[in-house]
Amino acid sequence: MVIKSASDHLRQADHNEHARTALLQAPGMDDWRVTTTFYAALHRVRAHFQASGLHVPSSHSKMRIQIARHVPEIANAYDKLYALSLRARYTEGMEIGAEQEDEAVGFYAQVVEGMRRRMGEQGAPGGHAS
Repeated sequence: MVIKSASDHLRQADHNEHARTALLQAPGMDDWRVTTTFYAALHRVRAHFQASGLHVPSSHSKMRIQIARHVPEIANAYDKLYALSLRARYTEGMEIGAEQEDEAVGFYAQVVEGMRRRMGEQGAPGGHAS
């Protein structure tokens, strides 16, 4: 699927959440659950930017700058979730366990709540942090 619209980003975020949920049944997959949680957050933020008519950055570094500039209330949680996802992706999961996964879910919940507050209840990029 080529992602072209805010609703496409929301569908991708939902897909990533579904993957995370499916991985709950697989022992030792904490790293992948953290990774899918991060990408769900990324797509929820991209949906917000697209729906708001803002530029949607293609690189992680530019995305973090854009978040700090336009949605500062989620910047800290997003940055921490990003850092956890880097650990999960580039240390072969060795440093990622249930504790880090719980942290990731908490940061994701903060991002989702920030998006809901920012957008109001109408058309807010939702999400399931559990």
